[in-house]
Amino acid sequence: MTLGIPAPLTRDMIAEYLSLAGDSARTSGPFSGPSLYRPSPRETALQFGALVSKSLAETRFLDPSNTTAINRGEALLQSAASRGGVSRAEIERYYRQGIGDLIAETVDGKSGGKTIPAATLTDMKQRINAFYLNPNQTTFNALKEFYIRVNLESTALYMINLYNAAG
Repeated sequence: MTLGIPAPLTRDMIAEYLSLAGDSARTSGPFSGPSLYRPSPRETALQFGALVSKSLAETRFLDPSNTTAINRGEALLQSAASRGGVSRAEIERYYRQGIGDLIAETVDGKSGGKTIPAATLTDMKQRINAFYLNPNQTTFNALKEFYIRVNLESTALYMINLYNAAG
């Protein structure tokens, strides 16, 4: 079942909800077993709302004509807010404060074991963060320019290493 949100995000949000919902929602698989920590309904609503906000930011930029997905995301936000006793503004504030940490954790996890200059990682995190806080053509172009630059640098380094190995 999809919620009108891109499929990987739907799976991520369902997994996050199940991980936050406590033992009653866990039946089998990776979410089975007792939980030592149970967040409050308020904290669960904030965390789930932040995931939905992330998905909405992506959908609004990548597919702004998909009003079905946007309306479903808005409905999910409203539902999370009412069930958790939080306001939409609180979810938005939580999202804005937490997106940088999520991006840093993801980038650091994906780059683990690779030698990447710290300045490059910092630049990557800043550009992704800027896009998620303000998704528009300018922040998207900055991400795209970074991707192209890093790929060109990687290709050049690969060619130099091939040349040196052959010589």
